Amino acid sequence: MAPAPNLKSADFYEVLGVARDASDAQITKAYRKLAQKHHPDKNLARKEQAEEEFKCIAEAYDVLHDPEKRKLYDRFGKEGLQGGVPEAGAAGMSPDQADMFANLFGGHGHGGHGHGGTRVIFTGPDGMSMDADGIDLSDIFMSMGMGGMGGMGGMGGNMSMGGMGFPMGGSRSRSSHRDSCAIRSGTEVVVHGLNKAKEHNGKRGHVRSFDGHRGRYEVQLEDGNVIHARVENLTQNCVVQVHGLTSKPELNGQAGQIAGFDGASGRYVVLVQASSPTVVSLQPGNCILRPQTCVHLRGLSKDELNGSRAQIREVDVQAGRYLVHLQNGKQIKVKFENVLC
Repeated sequence: MAPAPNLKSADFYEVLGVARDASDAQITKAYRKLAQKHHPDKNLARKEQAEEEFKCIAEAYDVLHDPEKRKLYDRFGKEGLQGGVPEAGAAGMSPDQADMFANLFGGHGHGGHGHGGTRVIFTGPDGMSMDADGIDLSDIFMSMGMGGMGGMGGMGGNMSMGGMGFPMGGSRSRSSHRDSCAIRSGTEVVVHGLNKAKEHNGKRGHVRSFDGHRGRYEVQLEDGNVIHARVENLTQNCVVQVHGLTSKPELNGQAGQIAGFDGASGRYVVLVQASSPTVVSLQPGNCILRPQTCVHLRGLSKDELNGSRAQIREVDVQAGRYLVHLQNGKQIKVKFENVLC
């Protein structure tokens, strides 16, 4: 039996009075019933209150009716839907989110709570295991000989961070004989923006292959389905470094991992290991990707380049630009905000 609607609840499912596994048809039915009952035009005696109730109902329906938004909400709550960095106090992770954080970083086992913090086991280069128990990822990177990833401001533009593949300035990554601009087989991705198969939006999977003639990736989804998607409908779970935030400057220089993409706002959902594991919504320009990451271009003045596949070769933090190798063999410099992974 479905629960009774609760318009005072902060939970969207409780607002509409539907179960968490409710179908879209059930969600739509509940919304229409509540919208009709609480419409301001039918509640003139208490119109101001009805307007707030109607707004609450519409907000819940907007999220739960959209497959991508619903999956983000189910995983990360309202923080995952925000257009900016969550306020202090909304930054803490639940145990489930801690497990998600560990899994995305290649963790072993589950996140647990000890010593007042979240315990996560990470897998580093060459299979080396690292235990992060209430510390910043920058401390872990220090132990890998990276020279202090957390302090980008004092690093200068020509320091190489070979341990994670963040060469700055004149240091270049190695090229490959394969299609260097195609996402590698086995890469974990999140699906979004599909129009004909919306039921797959928000699902995670792994790239199996790339068909250059069709311009589509074959992706094995976590539920067993196989789809063929364009690059603009996939977001890789890339490791990034937070950069250039003004509202939350203490996160700058911290490392995180992309967990999803909100096409409506054009922002990544990123899991960041700051003072505590934090879910934030970031513009691509605030996420520094690693060299050798395969990306596609957008928002360039030369429209013929938009949508092109490319591979990052260099990262110039001071200039806020990548040197990318295009699928046609040329190399150009583009701003951080002009690429998506």
